[in-house]
Amino acid sequence: MTTEPSDPTPTPQDQPPAACAKDPVPVVPPQPGAKRRLLTLLSAALGLGLFAIILGVVWYRSRSPLTPARLQHARELWQQHGPRDYNLQITIEGRMPGTYWIEVRQNRVTRAVQLHPDGRQTDMLLVTLSDGRTIRRDGYEWSVPGLFEWLERDLERDRKGNSGYTFARFDAYDGHLVEYLRSESSQHYRLRVQLIPVSEP
Repeated sequence: MTTEPSDPTPTPQDQPPAACAKDPVPVVPPQPGAKRRLLTLLSAALGLGLFAIILGVVWYRSRSPLTPARLQHARELWQQHGPRDYNLQITIEGRMPGTYWIEVRQNRVTRAVQLHPDGRQTDMLLVTLSDGRTIRRDGYEWSVPGLFEWLERDLERDRKGNSGYTFARFDAYDGHLVEYLRSESSQHYRLRVQLIPVSEP
């Protein structure tokens, strides 16, 4: 009895795993939580950017370049709302650096001293002449109107060609100088002024 040879063609069951058709790789969709985190980060970045822009605009407007019109407006506010009795604490960086305490009564400077870190005070109203005599100045330049004149002199220098980079901030109610920054080729300085109204008995 003759045995027929078996069919050499392998059946699919006999195929090795590598020879079988590959299954498609499943695509995992992004998780909803990841999308939310991404949107949150983008929103936060956008919010910080807008905040920085707004902060820059506020800073620029509060320290606008000094102009004759702005100085005149500050003077008018001071004439309308400025107190007759007040104290000033003036901090200067650059030219004449230091902290100064000024007392004004009935629109006249009655005291002006420089406050030293060691506690000493220098009277800014006393001037020693070359012959040794000491005189007392009125100290008008330390009052609010005197500071206005200081700024006006800087504007006049700019009109004569001594260009400077100047910013000023004035009080919105009474117009007194709050901060002044000036930078030019020969010098740089900054003033900060704190006004304390005084109620005399």
